[in-house]
Amino acid sequence: MIITVQDILNRSPCNRPVELGYCKEDWSGTLHDIVSAGHVSVRDRIWAACQFMGKRKSVTFAVWCANRALRLANIDARIAGRSYVDIKQSAYAAY
Repeated sequence: MIITVQDILNRSPCNRPVELGYCKEDWSGTLHDIVSAGHVSVRDRIWAACQFMGKRKSVTFAVWCANRALRLANIDARIAGRSYVDIKQSAYAAY
């Protein structure tokens, strides 16, 4: 899927990529190009990824982030109340 600056602007970002110097007006590229762009803030890359990856991948990413946060905080997901698989299955069931 090719993404253009206009596609990004159509999603109403808080920051305008051209004004921040992230890209030129005529830029186009893939989602991989966006998330690999080291000169773009991590916050803006995650926002773009969530906008263009589709619901199923967004849910997978959200569950992965939650699981990762629990691990970084040294909290076992089972102790937190639900297993990773349970969380993932209920998240997918919502779609």
